[in-house]
Amino acid sequence: MQQFVDFKNSRGDYFADIDGNTILDLNASAAGFTLGYNNEDLVNQRWTTLYDRFVTHKVNVNALPTADMADVIRDNVMPSAPPGLGQVHLGGGATGAEANELAAAVAMKKFAAKNGVASMSALCVVGFDNSNHGTTTGTLSFSSTGANPDGLPAFPWPKAEFPKMKYPFAMNEKANAQEEDRCVQVLKDIITGQREAGVHVSAVFIEPMSAIGQEMATPNFYRKIRALTRDEGVAFIVDETKTSMGSSGKNWAHEYWYLGAGDEPDMVTFGGKSGIGGFFSNNECRLSDEESFAFPQNVNMQKLLHYGRTQQLIEEGDLLHLQNDTASFLKIELGNVGKHTGLVNNVRGYGTHLAFEVEDGDLMQKFLLRNGIHVGKCAPNTLALRPSLMLGCFDAAHLRDCIKHYHPNFVLNYQ
Repeated sequence: MQQFVDFKNSRGDYFADIDGNTILDLNASAAGFTLGYNNEDLVNQRWTTLYDRFVTHKVNVNALPTADMADVIRDNVMPSAPPGLGQVHLGGGATGAEANELAAAVAMKKFAAKNGVASMSALCVVGFDNSNHGTTTGTLSFSSTGANPDGLPAFPWPKAEFPKMKYPFAMNEKANAQEEDRCVQVLKDIITGQREAGVHVSAVFIEPMSAIGQEMATPNFYRKIRALTRDEGVAFIVDETKTSMGSSGKNWAHEYWYLGAGDEPDMVTFGGKSGIGGFFSNNECRLSDEESFAFPQNVNMQKLLHYGRTQQLIEEGDLLHLQNDTASFLKIELGNVGKHTGLVNNVRGYGTHLAFEVEDGDLMQKFLLRNGIHVGKCAPNTLALRPSLMLGCFDAAHLRDCIKHYHPNFVLNYQ
């Protein structure tokens, strides 16, 4: 749904539209407003000497890095590195698609070198059938067909099946475990079948919470996928371009899988909402100086400093603790609304990165907007919440109260 915003008069979790209305934005984080609109600390950052140096240009990190580039990355990027991943490669762009395409290309290059594969056409990357890793030719090739409704050209790479989970998990443990095991076997069969056909799977991409429908499995599923990729010599890449920046209640949503030391992903991508794009990796996936020249790093340093300051403010303000309090409130209250009215079903997610199902997604979204609340959609009848980390329980309660007063006859008045 399109809404014209008056950014100058927008503050915190609320944006002002051009008609003077004030709207609670529960999709702010998805647009990159991790700390809400016009956060004063971030606005004032532009007056710093370091920020001033990069107003007019990007920095070519490969060929012409600034003298203190290592210090800038150490201070602004590495403190947020996922556990066990001590390397970072910044991409030339900032979108999630560019970050994922970069990681896929590096994984294929590393696999070919390690296994003596002469032709890149003998390699492929596998994603899951509910994923959306981007809109480039490469990322569409390992995304769900639902991410490519216009049928843009893409490589005919296979898609793994994501488990069709039953909610809540606690009441469906046996059925969900069987479904997860089935999907792990399907992925194993794909890897084996491709190899027999002369095409090697070089990497498996997965999202902690799927972009389409926000489906998620239990930690056991992801741990089994990790074990399978290690046994098969395939890179395990976690796409955190939509779930990073603390929206899950942790710095990185895959931390909920509790992977042990040595079992960390080979790469974790970031981009889009973070303002900068690239991937963290283990030492095996680190690019040598010579290899890095094949992947340009023209970095927007203002965005890099913005990223670093945002991470500092999250830690200084203990915002993940606040956000988890708000997340618990939302899950409980939306669950109660569903129990008493039947308007909400299958509330799921980590932190405030939540989704829930309604009878008519378009109608509920319009109803909420007309009542001053903006939410996103991740499936036809699934609404998505991506608020800033500043959202408190008081403001979150507006969503609960609004849904409680929903009536389908609203459509007659709306039209």
